[in-house]
Amino acid sequence: MDEKDDGIDFRDALEVARGVLHEGDTARAIELLDQLALAAQAADAPGPEASARGYLAQALLRRGEPDLALAHAQDALALARTLEDEAAEEHFSHLVGLAEHEAEPAVRALRSVFGQGGAALAAGEPGAAEPLLAAAVERAAALRDDRFELHARGLHAEALLLLGRNEAARAVVTPGIELASATDAEGLRAGLQALLERAERPTIEPLLAAAVAALEAGKPDHAVALLEPRLDDPIVDPTDRDWMRGLLARAHLAAGRRAEAAAAASAAKD
Repeated sequence: MDEKDDGIDFRDALEVARGVLHEGDTARAIELLDQLALAAQAADAPGPEASARGYLAQALLRRGEPDLALAHAQDALALARTLEDEAAEEHFSHLVGLAEHEAEPAVRALRSVFGQGGAALAAGEPGAAEPLLAAAVERAAALRDDRFELHARGLHAEALLLLGRNEAARAVVTPGIELASATDAEGLRAGLQALLERAERPTIEPLLAAAVAALEAGKPDHAVALLEPRLDDPIVDPTDRDWMRGLLARAHLAAGRRAEAAAAASAAKD
């Protein structure tokens, strides 16, 4: 099988697209992989086409488009079978199964509620995030999706801590640590353990909750007055300090102080 046809070096083009996907630019990767798959098809290069469609399926799954991902994964599998490439056939069979799973209505619902909760949390709105993430934990557990349940428990606990509900956060995290240990998910277990330690020590989550409440009540100056005096407090942990700066940026922006908002946001990223 020739990997270079009509001036197109399929191997190099695929490496470029894979690099873009690895860097997190999913939209651009999808564009490049789609073009590559079509070019390989036109050049009658089934090997490169199968590879491009396989990575395209992965990128589409990452973007939350399981139906389209399934179609490309099935095309890649068919090409692998035509080539009698057993290793590729096994790989693409697994990818088809993954896309079929992600296309199930219950899984779609889980991904949707988790995404909404995560977006609300990232936007500094733990009150809106908390019920969504609680639902994500429940749905993941019902589906026996262990790793997704662990991710959901972590974000749910984070929201609860930001609301000053340390006991509730501890109740969410503790079974998650047990599940992570049972499934050898060491990285996730370590993250949950760190959340448990935060839940068990004095924190400033009540202050953060008060600042969030002030923002939601349309009182950004009150939120600033709560947050700014505590930014250099030595008891504040780095994670909490970043949340404080993020909330401070929102408060300044709501009050029309764009320069101060930009400075606070920049400090939170450093």
